[in-house]
Amino acid sequence: MVRRVVLATLAICLFATGALPLVAPGTSAADTLPTLTLSSHAFNAGVSITVSSSGWDPGTTVNFTTDPVGTPAGIASATADGTGVVADFAVVVPADAFAPGTVTPWTLTATGTTTGATASVSDSASVMTPSTTVNPADYAFVNPAPLALVTLNTPTTTSYDVKWTHTKGANEQGLALQTFRGFQAGGLCPPIAAMVLSATATVSGTSATVVGLRPFYCYTFRLLVTHSGATFTLNGTGVVRILRGPAVIATWSGKYDLYRWGVFSTQSNWINCVPAGVQMMLNIDLHQSDHSATRQQIYYDYGRYRRRYLYDEPGGDPQSQKLTLNHFGPVGYHIITSTSITTLLRAVAVRIRMTGSPAALVVMSGQHAWVINGFKSNVDPRATNNYTLTGVYVMGPLWPKQTLRYRYYDPSPDTFYNVATMGILIGHYHDPKGPTMWDGQYVAIVP
Repeated sequence: MVRRVVLATLAICLFATGALPLVAPGTSAADTLPTLTLSSHAFNAGVSITVSSSGWDPGTTVNFTTDPVGTPAGIASATADGTGVVADFAVVVPADAFAPGTVTPWTLTATGTTTGATASVSDSASVMTPSTTVNPADYAFVNPAPLALVTLNTPTTTSYDVKWTHTKGANEQGLALQTFRGFQAGGLCPPIAAMVLSATATVSGTSATVVGLRPFYCYTFRLLVTHSGATFTLNGTGVVRILRGPAVIATWSGKYDLYRWGVFSTQSNWINCVPAGVQMMLNIDLHQSDHSATRQQIYYDYGRYRRRYLYDEPGGDPQSQKLTLNHFGPVGYHIITSTSITTLLRAVAVRIRMTGSPAALVVMSGQHAWVINGFKSNVDPRATNNYTLTGVYVMGPLWPKQTLRYRYYDPSPDTFYNVATMGILIGHYHDPKGPTMWDGQYVAIVP
């Protein structure tokens, strides 16, 4: 036994020097010496190579070891077939087996029996472990471009084609696109750092279509690159802002109304008309049915000290309502005024139609606030400026409280008034506490 092992080892040494092999009497070289061959003798860590081996006793178990120890990911042992051949198999040296940026000698050794004696045979290779850094110049976002703000309008959900340039390196193993989103406040996007991960998808090439983007959200994207067994995050996209655009109406019915059951809310006390109006408008915008007195108080507290004029009287004013809507809601609101009720309501109708959001209206010469949730016109204001506005649908937050005090003022929710009647009910703005920038005008807060 000992003599045969020595002979086999000596034969390997003679092969290495190019001399004739030493063969045991009565056997051939092929019978005596097993073979082991790697499909590549210089390869990257993490890449699969093929191992071939033969010349073993039929049915023997061949064990495989490595130097350095424990570096392969593949097979530990195999059984030779009836001709002494071990079926080809794959071996992977893990990408993290050696230090990045190094070239390491690596040897695979097979040990088994041949012609009844134990023998070992080896093959060596150079394993290259690339640097684990990604060259940023290989990747760059094109759509949306860095620092860009892309605005899309849609009544429901939409999709967006994210695009990037891509020079695939030899060590790249995969790409994934991450989508982050954040809720708008007053039509403004939150900081990118405040957006949260909403989806991750495996991608390839230089583009991917992201679906299900919703109105009132802003989106940004990151590319994940798996490189040399490690994953790297590439930032740098701009932001896609989704606004709610006008609904497509094939045949104009003569009216457009955002009212639905559950959006109306009665003000919790005699001074909370502005907070209750904010609550109703957010119910429409956010598809909710909030009637909480606690929320009304939150809106009141926020707006109270954001009035344009801090006169000593309870309640809010147009500025406080606008700022409260923009802080708590997704739509950006602004104040419009006119000395003509027809001009004002026409502008209100157009903004409601184009955004799908309600408007606020100052009534009782500035002492109260309603919500305009719809209108009637002979043609669609989205299609043309040449239309006739018949009137508007309103909600007054005092209903049904007002029946208990003074005269009945606020109608039931979604009541329709024509333009002429609205002029009588609203009245020009006047604050008895002092002069304001809105004096003598009709005032509305529109999306």
